[in-house]
Amino acid sequence: PGQSVIFVLIGDTEVQNDVAPEDAFQPSEGIAVTIRSGANIRSGPGLNFNVVGGAAAGDELLADGLSEDGDWLRVAYNERVAWVNRAVLAEDPAMDDLPTLTSDLRTPMQSFRLRTGIGSPACEEAPDDLLLVQGPEGFEIDLTVNGAEIRIGSTIAMRYIEVDGQVLLEMIVLDGTLETIGPDGETIVVTTGYRITANIDDEGIIQGTFGEPEFVGTDEFTSDFCVLQNFPSKILNYAVDLDCPGDPEPTRVPNVTTNNTSNIVQRTATRSEIPGVDCSAFDRVGPADIRATVETLEWTEAPGATEYELVFYNYEGNVAQTFRTTDTSYTVNIGEVPTGGQLQWEVRAYKDGEYACVTYRSPVITRGADPNEPPGGYPTESDFSGSWTCIDNFALAFSWSGAESDDTITARYTDIGEPVSLTLGTGSSGSYSYSVYDVSGGGTLRTSSGQSVTLPPITCGSGG
Repeated sequence: PGQSVIFVLIGDTEVQNDVAPEDAFQPSEGIAVTIRSGANIRSGPGLNFNVVGGAAAGDELLADGLSEDGDWLRVAYNERVAWVNRAVLAEDPAMDDLPTLTSDLRTPMQSFRLRTGIGSPACEEAPDDLLLVQGPEGFEIDLTVNGAEIRIGSTIAMRYIEVDGQVLLEMIVLDGTLETIGPDGETIVVTTGYRITANIDDEGIIQGTFGEPEFVGTDEFTSDFCVLQNFPSKILNYAVDLDCPGDPEPTRVPNVTTNNTSNIVQRTATRSEIPGVDCSAFDRVGPADIRATVETLEWTEAPGATEYELVFYNYEGNVAQTFRTTDTSYTVNIGEVPTGGQLQWEVRAYKDGEYACVTYRSPVITRGADPNEPPGGYPTESDFSGSWTCIDNFALAFSWSGAESDDTITARYTDIGEPVSLTLGTGSSGSYSYSVYDVSGGGTLRTSSGQSVTLPPITCGSGG
C-alpha cells in the first residue's frame, strides 16, 4: 500500500487487493519547493495540527501533493510525511500540477481483504495463522481491511478466531496505536496490548463495527508466538518487541474514545513521535478557570522530555502566543496574551529540540477579569487610538495617535497561525507598514506606558 508498509503473511493466510487498477492512486514523483520565509512544518494540512519542526528561508523540500483546499503542500521532512503552508513558499507554477490528496484516495493494497485459517499452525515453532502489518516508525497509515476503515501507527496482528461458534476478525496492537470506529459511531484509539474484534460474513466482510478494546494478558500468548521478535530486521521497518511469558506485566496505556464511555479512559496526550520520551501520563493539570491576571499553569512530566512549550489559542482557534520552559509549570500574565475573551491552551513536549507529543487541548475557557485593582488604580480614559488596513494584499499599514511622546508602539497579531510582536516606532503619533503572508483575525496596539487599543479583524495576505 505504499509508504513502506510491511505485510508478513504467516501460516494459512491470504490477502486480496481490493483497489481496482483503474481506481488506484499513483503518487507524484514530487517537485522541489523553496521556503521564502521561516516556516513551521506541521503534522497535517492546517493550523490545528502539531508543529513537528521548522524550515528557514532558502531551504528546499520535496513536495508531492496539495491539500483539498490547495493551501498546504505535503512534503518530506526528516524522513517523515509533513505539511507546509503554501503562503511561505516561493511561488512555482508546478505546484498547481501536484495531485490533490483527499481522504478517499487509495494506493494498491491500501484496501484489502484478509482471510486466515483457524486453529493450530502446522509448524509448532510458528505463531497461529495471521497477517502482521507494520507501518514506518512514527507514521500513521490509513487502511481498509475487510471493509473497515482503520488507521495504524504501529504493528498490528490480524487473524480469524472462533468464539462460541462465530468466526471473528481480531486485531491485536503489538506496538503503537490503532484507530477505528466503535459501535456508537465514536472514534476508538486502541493501544499496545489491547485487541478488538468484529463479526464477519461468509465473504469475510465485517458486519457492523468493532467492539470495545479488550486487554490481552501475557498468558494468552504462547512462547511460540513470541518468535515474531526474532524476525530479521531486513524484513520489518523496526523490530517487534512483545510482552511474552516471563516478562513483567506491562503498564496499561488507556484507550481513547471521543464519547468517554464507562470502561474506556480518556487518554491525555498524543503518543510520542520520537524514542526516549514517555507521553502516556503527560497531561494538563490546571487551573481550569483563567483570569486576565498572573496565573501559573501546570502540567505533568513527560519523562525523557528536555523542554516544554506552553501554547495559547485565541477565540478563533489560532495560536496566540507560546512560551518555552524546562519546568512543568509556567507563570504568565494572561492579560498580556492576545487571545481575546476566550482561550484554549495545551503543552508540547520536546527532546533536544525535536517534537515528541502534545497534551490534548483544553476546553474553551472564557477569560475572567482581573479581580485586583492594578497598581496606581484603574486607568483614566485614554486618548490613544490606532488602526490597521491591508494596503496591497501582502502588507499591513498601521497608524496611531494620542500616545505619550516617548511611548514605543507595539503591534500584536497572528500571521500564518503564528504570533507576531512588531515594534512600529516611538512618538505620540505615526504610521508604519509591514509585509505579511496570511493574517486573518484581530490584533492589538500597545504603548510602553500601558495603553492599548484592540484592532478589528482583518484578512490580508494569501487569504485576502
